[in-house]
Amino acid sequence: MEDFARIVASRDEAAVPVVLGAGVATAFGCTIAGKVDERIVLGLVETLIEAGAGEITIADTVGYANPAQVYGLMRKVMALADAVPVACHFHDTRGLGLANVMAAVDAGVRSMPRWAVSAVVRSRRTPRATSTPRTPCSCWRRRA
Repeated sequence: MEDFARIVASRDEAAVPVVLGAGVATAFGCTIAGKVDERIVLGLVETLIEAGAGEITIADTVGYANPAQVYGLMRKVMALADAVPVACHFHDTRGLGLANVMAAVDAGVRSMPRWAVSAVVRSRRTPRATSTPRTPCSCWRRRA
């Protein structure tokens, strides 16, 4: 958080009109830590917004989310974010990628950045992560 705050301060000092986005990875579960308490996610979102984030992305980095979980958490994130745009990133590890996209939309999310629905993420920390949902309807972006 300190690094992000420094970046925001540098941007503000330079008077550069740049929107800084921030993301919360493994918001729905973690390969290493297991279940992620939504209070941690909400606390991070609140701190990032207070620090100056102009956009927030909530990521299901390893594909553990389910639609009920997505809907519940994203309703709370949307309430916290107020006017700050919120996006989501999902994987299709358990065949729930598109259902999770729709749950996020139902919760009020209006952005699924193209990178967040078309990239394949594999790393030593997410060795079993699968591709993100690739259907055309998950690649849309609507301005609210």
